[in-house]
Amino acid sequence: RTLAEHGAECMRIAGPHLPFTPALVMDTGHGKLSAFVDLREERGRAQLRALAAEADVFVQSYRPGTLAARGFGPRDIGPGKVYVSLSAYGHEGPFAMRRGFDSIVQNASGMSTVQGSRQAPRNLPVQPLDYCAGYLAAWGVVTALMRRAEEGGTWHVQLSLAGMAEWIKGMGLVGDWRDTPAELAPEELAAITMESDTPHGRLTHLAPIAQMSATPPHWARPSVPLGSHDPVWPEALAA
Repeated sequence: RTLAEHGAECMRIAGPHLPFTPALVMDTGHGKLSAFVDLREERGRAQLRALAAEADVFVQSYRPGTLAARGFGPRDIGPGKVYVSLSAYGHEGPFAMRRGFDSIVQNASGMSTVQGSRQAPRNLPVQPLDYCAGYLAAWGVVTALMRRAEEGGTWHVQLSLAGMAEWIKGMGLVGDWRDTPAELAPEELAAITMESDTPHGRLTHLAPIAQMSATPPHWARPSVPLGSHDPVWPEALAA
């Protein structure tokens, strides 16, 4: 979503058989194409290979080695690419192969205990590990693309939700944080949100925060349901 906000042509690939959370699809889908690809079938793997061949950046968040086992590891995608790997607990070490998502990692890292207590752990709102990982992954992509332009080569950006938890915890606690309101006031929300007409209906969502005078950030297309597009880049369809 962040890369699309700054002009990148982005496509979200999902397995048609995998579960998803509708609210997160709506919120993270702004600016993206969305296609189904079934990697259990050779046809699906061929579709993803064709997409990756035309892409500059490949982003995935499966457990380490999972996509490599299907032929889509960093070495398989081809030279000159930027490959992003997001895992739950890091790419090395005893927890590397464990599945995990935001709230699970919050508990494993101790964040939920700090937010609540040992007897009643409490997760932070709005899945901050997921969103921080997405923003930092986008920053990593931009940095890698800049270095590729200057130095050439292939670049691998690695992040983990556990790393995000340690990063956030390292910032310390805000004084009197337990008295902080659970939600922003309506006028505060209005200053940072926007409305968009989408196939989901009219959505109120976070607007681009970073503002640039020469290249104003925006989304060229609305958030769409999963599988709304064919797994082909628009340039190929127009050819």
